[in-house]
Amino acid sequence: MSPLFAVRDLLRDSSAATASQLSAELRLAPAVVDEMLEYWLRRGCVRPVEVGTGGTCGGGSCGGCGGSPSCGPQVTKAWAWCGPTVRHRHEWDKLR
Repeated sequence: MSPLFAVRDLLRDSSAATASQLSAELRLAPAVVDEMLEYWLRRGCVRPVEVGTGGTCGGGSCGGCGGSPSCGPQVTKAWAWCGPTVRHRHEWDKLR
């Protein structure tokens, strides 16, 4: 399967994924994943979303202590599929 369609399928099957998650899951170079995401973005099939990654304190979760300015949820850029979800031609024909 081509990297273009591998990225599409993985995003279609998940709620959102970061470029680094896609790269690791598909065993593709980050530059290749970025190119595939840009392609799908130009086509209007993906959109950037922000996902929380939890706190940055030593325990990996934030109890809201406010002890450090860097403590608290961190926001990461991810991608979500917003294009067609049809997988097979016969499914597309049913929608018409």
